[in-house]
Amino acid sequence: MRLSKKSLSLAVGTVIIVALALVYSVNLLAAIRRDLVYEELQRVAGKDVAFDEFEVTLLTGLGFSARNFRIGDSPIFAATPLLRAQELRMGVSLLSLMLGRIVINKLTFVEPEFQIITNEEGVMNISSLQDRRKQLVEPPKARSSASKREHSSINFVVTNFQIKNGRIDFIDRSVRAPAEMQIKRVDMNIQGINPNGRAKMSLAASLSEDLDQDVRVEGHLGPFVRGKGWKEQPVEVNVEFDSLFVPLLTRAVPFFRDKIPPELDIAGPLSLRAKLVGVLARPQIVDFIVKAPILGSPDYNAVLNGSADLSTNGVWSEAQLKGNLRLSSIDITRLQGTTLFQDVLPIELSGEGEVSLESVIEGTWDKLRLGTIVRARKSEIRYGTWLRKPRGTIAEWSAKISRQDHRFVIHESLLTVGSTTINLSGVYERGSRPRLQLRARADRSNLSEVIELFPALQAFRATGTLHGEIVASKVMIGESSWNMNGELEISEAELRHESSRRKIEGLRANILFLGKQARIENAAFRVRSSDIEMIGAVADLAVPALTCELRSADLRLVDLADFPVAKSDRLQNVRLSGKLTSENGTPWLRGTVSSLGGTLQDLPYLDLRSQIVWSAEEISLKEFSFRALNGSWRSRDVSITGTDKSQRLELYAQLNSVDLQALLTSKFPSFKDRIEGQLNFQGEFSAEAHNGAIKPGSLEGGGETRIPGGTLKDFNLIALMMSRIGSSGSAISLQLSPSLAELARFKDTPFENLEALVILDQQVIRTENLQLSTADYKIMAAGWMMTDQVTRWNGMLVMSVRISQELLRENKSLRYLLDRSGQINLPFRVEGTPANLRVRPDTRIIAQIVRRGSLPKTIEPPVIDKRPDAQEQKESLPAELEQFLSR
Repeated sequence: MRLSKKSLSLAVGTVIIVALALVYSVNLLAAIRRDLVYEELQRVAGKDVAFDEFEVTLLTGLGFSARNFRIGDSPIFAATPLLRAQELRMGVSLLSLMLGRIVINKLTFVEPEFQIITNEEGVMNISSLQDRRKQLVEPPKARSSASKREHSSINFVVTNFQIKNGRIDFIDRSVRAPAEMQIKRVDMNIQGINPNGRAKMSLAASLSEDLDQDVRVEGHLGPFVRGKGWKEQPVEVNVEFDSLFVPLLTRAVPFFRDKIPPELDIAGPLSLRAKLVGVLARPQIVDFIVKAPILGSPDYNAVLNGSADLSTNGVWSEAQLKGNLRLSSIDITRLQGTTLFQDVLPIELSGEGEVSLESVIEGTWDKLRLGTIVRARKSEIRYGTWLRKPRGTIAEWSAKISRQDHRFVIHESLLTVGSTTINLSGVYERGSRPRLQLRARADRSNLSEVIELFPALQAFRATGTLHGEIVASKVMIGESSWNMNGELEISEAELRHESSRRKIEGLRANILFLGKQARIENAAFRVRSSDIEMIGAVADLAVPALTCELRSADLRLVDLADFPVAKSDRLQNVRLSGKLTSENGTPWLRGTVSSLGGTLQDLPYLDLRSQIVWSAEEISLKEFSFRALNGSWRSRDVSITGTDKSQRLELYAQLNSVDLQALLTSKFPSFKDRIEGQLNFQGEFSAEAHNGAIKPGSLEGGGETRIPGGTLKDFNLIALMMSRIGSSGSAISLQLSPSLAELARFKDTPFENLEALVILDQQVIRTENLQLSTADYKIMAAGWMMTDQVTRWNGMLVMSVRISQELLRENKSLRYLLDRSGQINLPFRVEGTPANLRVRPDTRIIAQIVRRGSLPKTIEPPVIDKRPDAQEQKESLPAELEQFLSR
């Protein structure tokens, strides 16, 4: 045991002595050859090497330490050092040291700061470091053999290089706006540096302020090629960027400023992983993958992976590219703001929602080939007001695209919308006048899917087929419009309006595209039993307006509308000329309609003309006119509005010289033998209709009626009146008035003029100012008639002066009823039905005239009530009047 302790103590003492001897030897060597080490540093790194302290180290490894180490930069770059380090550690080879030589085989920079600058001429300070070093080192002086031996005992044979917690400042002054970037927390280790072999390297650093080391590089360098710059040395490294911010990259590296469009809005960090093989100046980038959140997305929605071979000349435009690009959840609204969208696609194309893209890329940038699939099911896409793909409808474009310099070729590809497929091909040519040409071909596509893309036809559902081919071209700058040529054919089609359920059957049409115009030919269809032909033209394809003409030899109105029309209504040889447009997704037709003859409301007509405005919810006829019943019919405005099966009708009507008896025979047969003459009418009416019939009680309105030179058939007011005056018998006393007796003999009442303001209200026809004029008397009345012909009137019989004088000679008491013109005004009342009218003097009004001594200013209409009048209260009259009006 004692021997063991002595042995241990001896061993420890020996180690300490050896260590002290080693330190003493190294310090002695350092002191002796300090200047030689310094000179060797200058020879390796240049004359501008400086440090504050130089000492031997053991705790951090056997070697030397130069504190506050720095290498000055050339004045043409900066006044600050190119490199500044808290400490430079130089490790030495123990074996060489024991042989009396100092071989520095390891360099470690502790907390270094590298300043890498590219000046205005594009020269980089580290690139010129070797040339500058050779120029700055003083020419060698003649040395003695002893001096040569001393220098030969100090060598830099670095096999291991390290950086601990360093920082690199990149400054590029070769561009108009100087670029700067700072890399922090740099840790780098290169092991096994060997001119004839490869060195293993690893690097970790931080580009982001708030993240730890988000940059990692691992791999091998070399074998090193003598006489070549650092860009020409072979490498094989894996590079990873976890959070590469594009604004930082484009600000610091001018190369990327015009390569990454700012409108892509890559606000979040990029993720990049790649493998570099070859030399740095002409690398092969294999197995790279880039992930980025573009267009404001919070997640990675753009992924690009593949390879890029720059080994030929290092020029990106000539690099061989292979890869896959995937874009998901791309906001169309944000995409529309990009230069790519605005330069390549028409300005009329817009939308909301999201699209996705998958593309296979191969070739060089100028000779690129792409296989692309674009999907847009969850988005709404519009082209002006012509086309609209709604959300939820499948939309997919599968295409092969190739680039040849400034020319992009879209090879035969497939566009799918719903169940409709379109073969699409084309060319896009860049330049001062970029131009796009597309060829679209549809082979018997389903019309039901195609029609959903047209907003003007959204209210319809369709069956049938569409086929044809169109070539469309457009200059993509300025206000130029599409130039389209080709033909589409619609056959075996049926359109059904969803709300009204009305159908267009047997539709066929040829649509010809002629440059900026289009023409519809050979179009024909059937609505129920009515056959219609159509021709049309679009003057400018940029404006969705169709000028058209529709013709029909026999058009039944009941086939076209739900509003009230008679089943017999027919328009023969009808022609409609107008313009069809789309406003806020609703079709509107404005034009003129004419018909040589036909039947309306069971009345034969001639020469029908009108201006028409039609939409799914409104029909308006302006200046509507025709000839019927030997007269003219005119309406300034007819309006029918409503949806589904309910409508509201508004009508302004004017009739001139219409055969009244013929009109009554057709529309009111119970009155056909009651009146003759020519009807003149002007008025306004409104009504509500449901299921093609006027709703009871909804018809309202009124107008001025005038019948000149007519006859009241089987009606003589004088006879009916005189039957209640005079004797109690049924015959009129002739001695009362010969003229009245003569008038009472006739069965009918011819008149010079009949006028009235007629009001239709709640199934009652009424008037407050009816006037009937004959040569011998005038009748003024106010009253009403219900639909069941029950009627009641209050009136005034005004005798002519001649008849009034005759009556006064025989009946002096009638002087009470004289007006200032010397005419007798005899109030009367009428009630009953046209077949059984009861007429009698209105003794109540007569009594009021006698008491007041004046005639009433107006005639009050009777109360609208079917109940018979209550028995009149007996009024006190002068005896002679009482005798004349004996009841």
